[in-house]
Amino acid sequence: MNQYTPPHNPKKAIILSLLCFIAAAGLLIAGALDVGYRLLMQLAALTAAVAGIQITSRFILSVYTYIVETNEDGGFDFIVIKNANKSRKTVCNLNMSTGIAIVPHSRMKETEKQFGRIKRSFYYTSNMTSIKPEDSNTNPGAETSFYDYVFEFNNEIHVIVIECSESFMNYIKARIGNQEQTNDTIDSFGNGE
Repeated sequence: MNQYTPPHNPKKAIILSLLCFIAAAGLLIAGALDVGYRLLMQLAALTAAVAGIQITSRFILSVYTYIVETNEDGGFDFIVIKNANKSRKTVCNLNMSTGIAIVPHSRMKETEKQFGRIKRSFYYTSNMTSIKPEDSNTNPGAETSFYDYVFEFNNEIHVIVIECSESFMNYIKARIGNQEQTNDTIDSFGNGE
């Protein structure tokens, strides 16, 4: 089983989440002072609080692990596991024979030009932005990028956005569309942690 967990750098998410909560508190206080537009301020406060909660749960408390493993048919499966606090939940399990390509992340319209209409996209990234070598304190020199894993399901094109190193992306790319493994395709890959 070969897996990759990108280094987690939640600094930007913490700042943005904190700003959302401060804005929500400020708007609630302003609404309580009865300066007018009370309902509008309360709705804006609610929106800011919900945004803060979403950012906290999505980018601060969650880390994703990507796994490529052999299945019973001799092919490969691509699995995404969400690690939140002490729980682990499999959020994606695909047979890689359905994979079309893995390409650098770009705007959805650009991806659609290349692969056709995209029915749905899934974002399984641990960080708001990719990690540059100077960003990671726990893993100096680590570098990640966002990639679009394009696959077909029920005759429709879908995309999973993941965050990994270039070498793990190449590892995935070598197994996309492979329905059978051979001794040449089995090798090990280190974890990104």
